[in-house]
Amino acid sequence: MIDKLKLLLYEIMKNDTNYAKRNPQILQALGIAAQIGYPCGIRIDADEPMWPVVFIELPVGQVSWHIPEHIEKFDGHTTEEKHNRIKKFLKYK
Repeated sequence: MIDKLKLLLYEIMKNDTNYAKRNPQILQALGIAAQIGYPCGIRIDADEPMWPVVFIELPVGQVSWHIPEHIEKFDGHTTEEKHNRIKKFLKYK
């Protein structure tokens, strides 16, 4: 898993201004870092609240990136509705 994270971080660095490639890679890196057990997460930047920041605490120091805010507002779904949507999607072709 660490090798996969290293490869993703390298690709993120290469695609630093190609946001269409970089942003999905950042989210993948966040998931892998969490699986490895590295402290990681998302915080709101008080100076730029429309651009949440993804953080990963690597053994060699912290790295972070601004990512775009989700374009849709919360639709008010409940946990039950969420689970029903997932079940419906699992049957989706």
